[in-house]
Amino acid sequence: MTGSKWQTTYAGNPELKPWRASAFDLSVEKYFGKRSYVSVAAFRKNLLSYVLSSEQAVDRTKTPVPAGYTPTAGVTVQPTGGEIKPRNGTGGTVEGFEFSAALDGALFASWLDGFGVVFSASKLNSSIRDQKIDQNSNLVVLDTKTPINGLSGLSNSITVYYEKRGFSARVSQRHRSAFTATTRDIFFRPTSRSQGSDKVVDMQVGYAFEDSSKYKGLSLLLQVNNLTDTGTTNFKTPGNLDVPDPTQLVPNYNYRFGRQILAGLNYKF
Repeated sequence: MTGSKWQTTYAGNPELKPWRASAFDLSVEKYFGKRSYVSVAAFRKNLLSYVLSSEQAVDRTKTPVPAGYTPTAGVTVQPTGGEIKPRNGTGGTVEGFEFSAALDGALFASWLDGFGVVFSASKLNSSIRDQKIDQNSNLVVLDTKTPINGLSGLSNSITVYYEKRGFSARVSQRHRSAFTATTRDIFFRPTSRSQGSDKVVDMQVGYAFEDSSKYKGLSLLLQVNNLTDTGTTNFKTPGNLDVPDPTQLVPNYNYRFGRQILAGLNYKF
């Protein structure tokens, strides 16, 4: 019985075009006094070209045979074979909305002078999908898709502050929803995981001596990062080490980074 062998090779592509997109942005802003504003924005990016790896049939009749190659008995090498290389694709969108505001407390009451809040929130969506990378071969797995790396659908941050007579204090919280992240394992193989949502709180207090003080130019600072010692968790799909299935996720690793406390002293001559 005579078999056949489909030869697949990998190649580069010097004719690749860069990522290109047509973008539409719209924003409405309203300012209040010197330190307050409210803004609403929307955007949409339509991809004109992007880069992906794909396989296409190519003519192998002129491909040199490796030195010392001996055909396997009963196997006929086909005159065509697959070639996997980066190619340009078209289509796909990234779109989203953002709301942001900075409000000075004095706008609402005189006793709130010095207090303020800064807030922002965004919602993003993308039809773009990355291709799966085989963990063992480090090669693209054809006809596979996974959410684009690093894209959180929802994110927000809020900062409450006080600044007056040299004193300053602020507490900030930032949050982002789950997203796909591809990293390298201990064997340097690409590994995609679903990174769980996280929420981190930071704080900072300081004092700058006024010009009338004999310590003019001196300022003190205390900063605490990850005040609540919040950890993060990533998830995987059982039996699939490469790309997580959003419908079948189980906890994989829990990470804790601890608090980071920084103290500083600055002096301006």
